[in-house]
Amino acid sequence: MGEGGHIFNGEIGIRYQAQELNNGNSADLKLQVHNGNNWSVVPLRVNDVNNQTTQSQLFSQSLNEITLTDNAFTPTLNILGNPVNNGVLRFAINADSEVSLYSFEGALLWSKKYVVGTYSVDVSHLTSGTFMLRANQLTRTVLIVN
Repeated sequence: MGEGGHIFNGEIGIRYQAQELNNGNSADLKLQVHNGNNWSVVPLRVNDVNNQTTQSQLFSQSLNEITLTDNAFTPTLNILGNPVNNGVLRFAINADSEVSLYSFEGALLWSKKYVVGTYSVDVSHLTSGTFMLRANQLTRTVLIVN
């Protein structure tokens, strides 16, 4: 088993509405799955643009998250200024996500839903040390020096 959990064996079918593609090209759809560490593309066996349905080929892997997109979308989490030495943690995400900060030992310190954008969070109350910021199934190490 990978970090993402149990092994998925089978096919994935997705029915979508045209407006969900945000003006994307339904003829170029890609099914992407995240295994807890990386994104990979699963080939489609069916992409019926008239009935707005897709069906993947048979695959087997650890499965954490699934996206259907018309481009090679890769969620990102960027820390802007690391180490953090001014008491303000700045980060940017390119997909709506629950963002969480953990101690290096794994204790959850805070968690909040954010939309795509750049954010600043006050971390001046935390002791200096190494922390983990998690969003979009991505984890980044943050060094806070207060």
